[in-house]
Amino acid sequence: ESFEGNTITCEKGTTISFDDFNLEFLNNRYEITGDINEASMCFKVTTKNNSVLFLGDLSTNNAPKLLETYKDDLTKLNANYLQLAHHGQRGGSKELYEAINPNYAIWCTTVRNYNNWTVNGINTGALKSEETKGWLSSLNVTDVCPFYKTIKINL
Repeated sequence: ESFEGNTITCEKGTTISFDDFNLEFLNNRYEITGDINEASMCFKVTTKNNSVLFLGDLSTNNAPKLLETYKDDLTKLNANYLQLAHHGQRGGSKELYEAINPNYAIWCTTVRNYNNWTVNGINTGALKSEETKGWLSSLNVTDVCPFYKTIKINL
């Protein structure tokens, strides 16, 4: 099926489905109060065998809003794979990741950011990589770090 010339309005609840593939938008665009990343939308891809939740650049300010939206049914957030909010830096929260309950966390970032690396060495910058790694470790989530390669998820 061709979508050429068609426009789909992406908002909370918008679903695009074909065959065994389902993509659902989980939130409306949040109000921007200072950082353009606050407008980030989240979506979940689900098939009969797997699910991947994409948090995009979800900010720490908006992680509680996403949780609030699904407080009556947090299972809507559950996913096997999670693309960490805002490159794993100052986005999301331990509570959000706990609700998602992923098996794997995808770090869409550089080796430098993952290691919080400056000219002074590893974990010497102002990033929150170690905090995020700690949350994931406490939740028994495996890191997937595709720094120099493409990862393949069998959907």
